[in-house]
Amino acid sequence: MNEQEEIYFNFPIQLLEGFIDYPEKILNNILDYCYYRMTLSYEFGDEEEMIASARKFFRTSGGNNLKRYENGEELYNSVAIKSPMVGIKSDILFDYYKNPKNDFQKATLLAHLAIKSILKNKAYCKITNLYLWSRMDGKTHAVKDKWALSECIRVFANNYQVRKLKNELKDNWFLIEYSKRTRGWFVSYKMSLTDLILQVEKRKKKNRDDKRKQMEKEAYDEAMRRLKNLDKF
Repeated sequence: MNEQEEIYFNFPIQLLEGFIDYPEKILNNILDYCYYRMTLSYEFGDEEEMIASARKFFRTSGGNNLKRYENGEELYNSVAIKSPMVGIKSDILFDYYKNPKNDFQKATLLAHLAIKSILKNKAYCKITNLYLWSRMDGKTHAVKDKWALSECIRVFANNYQVRKLKNELKDNWFLIEYSKRTRGWFVSYKMSLTDLILQVEKRKKKNRDDKRKQMEKEAYDEAMRRLKNLDKF
């Protein structure tokens, strides 16, 4: 690995559950999961040796390698294979690991990871508040009601907190967001705001055109039905 190459820890979104209340535990779980997942590509060595090799790859140290292997294995087997995944940069992970953060800062990281897990490799996509909150809570699908969220996430499940989170992500986490006269909101980490607006407005225009064409077709079909009935007399 190149010394300048950024290191990402990729993990299933479910591992974020409980992060606001137990950040150190959750970050350790993410590390252990990633270590264990890396060992699956190794052919030789016992558990401790393989975890040591994985940690060397991730440039980390400290802790009991055997316990990390066992915890990572348990976490790996506890989630579905096709669970939504997300990646966190090592510098962000260890900043949150080593430096105390308030609940809003922790919620900001959760919102950032939630959006990334929804976007995946897409240039942009549309999300709803419920979908955002659900992914922040470590859920794979959007809940139907915010009362299905954990208590620590419900604190941020309102329009005021969403505006704060979006503004923080736009100001300091490179999020691009657009929601003018739209249901839900559109996000990107790859596009400029101008390009995002262009794509959203093109999409809205196409939807309007499609709706108009459908209405015209339905009106035409109804007119032909009436005409056919008139011809019977």
